[in-house]
Amino acid sequence: MRNLTQEHLLQILESAMDAVVSTDEHGKIFIFNSAAERIFGYARAAVMGRDLAMLIPQRYRADHPRHMHDFGQTNSTSRKMGGLGQIFGLRSDGTEVPLETSISQIDSTNGKIFTAILRDISERKKYELALTNSEHRLRQILDNMTEGYQIVGFDWRYKYFNQAFVAHSRYSAEELKARTVLELYPGIEKAPVYAAYEKCFRERVAVRMDNEFHFPDGNIGWFDLFFQPVEEGLSILSVDITKRKLQEIALREKEKQLTEVIRISGTGSFELDISTGMLSGSEQWRSILGITGDAPLLRQTFIDMIHHADRGRILAASDHAITKLALFSEEFRLIRPNGETRWVFVNSEGRRDEAGRTRYSGSIIDITALKSSQENLKQSEERFRQVVENIEGVFWMTDLAKHTILYISPAYEKVWGRTIASLQAEPLTWLEAIHPDDRTRVRAAMPRQAEGLYSEEYRIIQPSGAVRWISDRAFPVRDAAGNIYRVAGVAVDITEKKKLQQELTRFVELSPVVIYALRLEKNAFIHNWHSQNLAALTGFNSAEAMAETWWLDNLHPEDKQRVLDAHPTPYEIEHQVLEYRFRKKNGSYIWIRDEKRLICDTPGVPGEIVGSWSDITERVQLEAQMRHAQKMEAIGQLAAGVAHDFNNLLTVIGGNNSLIAETEGVPAEILAYSNDIKLAAEKAAYLTRQLLLVGRRQSLELKSIDLNEALRQSLALLQRMLGADIDAVLHLTNGAPQVYADAGMISQVLLNLGVNARDAMPEGGILSLESDIQEIDEATARTIAGARPGTFARISVSDTGMGIPKEIMTRIFEPFFTTKETGKGSGLGLATVFGIVQQHQGWINVYSEAGHGTTFRIYLPLAQAQMLHREAKKGSEEILKGSETVLVVEDQIPLRKMATTMLTKLGYHVLEAGTGKEALVVWEAYQKQIRIILTDVIMPDGMSGFELGRQLHEKKSNVKIIFTSGYAPELMKIERPLTEGVNFLSKPYALADLSRIIRKALDTPSFPVA
Repeated sequence: MRNLTQEHLLQILESAMDAVVSTDEHGKIFIFNSAAERIFGYARAAVMGRDLAMLIPQRYRADHPRHMHDFGQTNSTSRKMGGLGQIFGLRSDGTEVPLETSISQIDSTNGKIFTAILRDISERKKYELALTNSEHRLRQILDNMTEGYQIVGFDWRYKYFNQAFVAHSRYSAEELKARTVLELYPGIEKAPVYAAYEKCFRERVAVRMDNEFHFPDGNIGWFDLFFQPVEEGLSILSVDITKRKLQEIALREKEKQLTEVIRISGTGSFELDISTGMLSGSEQWRSILGITGDAPLLRQTFIDMIHHADRGRILAASDHAITKLALFSEEFRLIRPNGETRWVFVNSEGRRDEAGRTRYSGSIIDITALKSSQENLKQSEERFRQVVENIEGVFWMTDLAKHTILYISPAYEKVWGRTIASLQAEPLTWLEAIHPDDRTRVRAAMPRQAEGLYSEEYRIIQPSGAVRWISDRAFPVRDAAGNIYRVAGVAVDITEKKKLQQELTRFVELSPVVIYALRLEKNAFIHNWHSQNLAALTGFNSAEAMAETWWLDNLHPEDKQRVLDAHPTPYEIEHQVLEYRFRKKNGSYIWIRDEKRLICDTPGVPGEIVGSWSDITERVQLEAQMRHAQKMEAIGQLAAGVAHDFNNLLTVIGGNNSLIAETEGVPAEILAYSNDIKLAAEKAAYLTRQLLLVGRRQSLELKSIDLNEALRQSLALLQRMLGADIDAVLHLTNGAPQVYADAGMISQVLLNLGVNARDAMPEGGILSLESDIQEIDEATARTIAGARPGTFARISVSDTGMGIPKEIMTRIFEPFFTTKETGKGSGLGLATVFGIVQQHQGWINVYSEAGHGTTFRIYLPLAQAQMLHREAKKGSEEILKGSETVLVVEDQIPLRKMATTMLTKLGYHVLEAGTGKEALVVWEAYQKQIRIILTDVIMPDGMSGFELGRQLHEKKSNVKIIFTSGYAPELMKIERPLTEGVNFLSKPYALADLSRIIRKALDTPSFPVA
């Protein structure tokens, strides 16, 4: 340091942040650094050699020489920064600058040298002023807090308290001001709260405690107290927790059991052998860890149980404690073997045993419940903080005259779109922002703010032009004397709520569901309100619906008693759903779904009913149609099953009869009997064909046909069948509508309907056949069973007969249902029509009035270009024979015996099997001889004819297979292409049918194999 040159010293002075000014004992300046130039605004050259008084304000110059003389006469060589208090310097522009100063003197050969270190504290003074203002605002907030706040001096007297503390203390403000804490509360020295006072006074640290307080009037209260040291003494924030404490006392009895469990569980103890790394512990220790048995536990196993988020911290602390034999005291999470997470507190310390081994022992306690409570408290405090800091309401406070904005929360700038500064400058700008249509009303209501009767909703217009809805409430603020001297309030932006209300209103008006409310009068509910869409649903307006018996008068007579029986008293209803028919104003009925709920004014006391009505007519109609369709489907399946069994029997009858007919030397009389059997079997086959049509299990020969031409051809047959008393007329649409249909089946439909019409016109009449094209939209399709949207050809068959009675209308398509005398009809006519139409992917409906005839309307899909003509199978009576080996697979013994006899008669060698599994056994033994297999499709033992073919295919077999069944191939769940007369033979079949298909399959090289 002694080697520093004058140049070095000058560089140090120039880099100093504070001003350095040195004078001789005469006050002449000879050092003035850069910081001094900045503070005083003089250049160094302008002050060098001049008197220091030029830098001192005029009002202090007279005292300056005396102060310098007195300082020079002391033995002190310096005064610390701030020791002289606050002084002021005079700048070159005449303004004063507050300074904090330290002064030193040095004796030199030329006399005394005085050096001043000067620091500009202007910014500090600004902050101090701002702090003063902030404290003023804080005082206003404290005055209006619901929590008690007090400042107690070191002399135990109250320096400040707010109105809430006055209420907490049970003393008047005058009593609190006149007496000390010790005087107000005798014996407080013995209370725990006194220790908190003392600690905060003495150690100057914050203290928080819950205090049970006994008031002078004998009552007891509890307060959450927060002691904080302040300059005057200490401050206390008090929150009244009496209600919470009373609840805790009420719950204390219930907590005894839990307390006992915790006491019994105790604290676990453990010990770690450092040399072996083994942990052993008490039963409680193992229980806390969730482990069983008494074997020691590896330390690493315990470390692995520590939650991954805590493991690094705990491992580091543990290693340090073990190495240094230091105290380990930590809380962390453990993952038990069952996956459960528990919080534990571990306290342990190392030691050396007599053998010199390092051991670490300690205790562990499960603190999961405590941590959960702490976390809940933390979350509760965090939620409270977030609400306070982020609430979107605008809190405000003004003087009583509304001339000054005392406080406005930051949310004002967001809601009003204006700055807080502009509001404070012009306190009525908030009012000017109110929509002109609302401003007069709000202005008129403002005097009520001081009365606590002000609550207004109004619109404001933001500077951007956006309109916001505001809900504004105000209440008076009173001083200690009870006089109103301020007004406070909160303004909340309810724009979204208003939009929701408007949307809800619009939704109700546009909704097809009617909302209603009923009020309770004399143990009965009276219609009180309906939404405006009531007229759209029922045709009645709200005024008409207010009539006392309106609802009851319009219930359907058949539903009224059921609805009334189901209608509980107002004291019984909670939630109810009823469905019934209701008469509209135009006299028609609709189905209503009525759902209602009870709203209680107070627990158990009914107030009103709210409910809704919705039109479910379409749903009810569709459900009825669906039930009918399901019934018809079930009947159809039954009919198809019966027909299938008939076909098996007819196959045996017809097949054996054909064997008789083909046997040489049979007497003519026997052949005549055989022919009668053949005719009877054919008629029976026709009946089974009708049953299969009812069940939609009959094979169709579909092709594109001209619908008009089909009607013309059917007309000729109908005229011969109807007789002379009935005229048949034809009305055909223009063009030639093409449908994809079985022409024979369409003819069958027309003939059956014609017979039905003939029976309905015993005295004669007119039968009309009509064709046209119809467009079906989605709305119409939803109201008709089986219908779908699109373009369809329609056949209408109408008669002028007696009509169909209403009570049997829903049953006319049921198989075997007939109103004719016994022996006059099978009851399959209309059922067959229904089955054929559905099998053509169409639908049929009927309209009839008693005495005014009946009209059947049949809808069929139009033919598409890609639909190809299917060739009708051609029959022949030629008998073809052979000598190859045939395997017959049939579970019905009579059928298998008949097929075997037929094939043997044709010259074939026949092998038999009753099931698919038996067939595989026969195949394994004779696969080299077997050339073709004739198998039934549906067989027992879980192996169908298709499955038999699949397993033979897996065996790389080249054998040919012909399938047979009483069902048509396209109506079965087929697993391979089947074609009648090629690889499929329908039951019943005759000898000629069997001979042709077997011979054709054997002679066709490209025939599909297994």
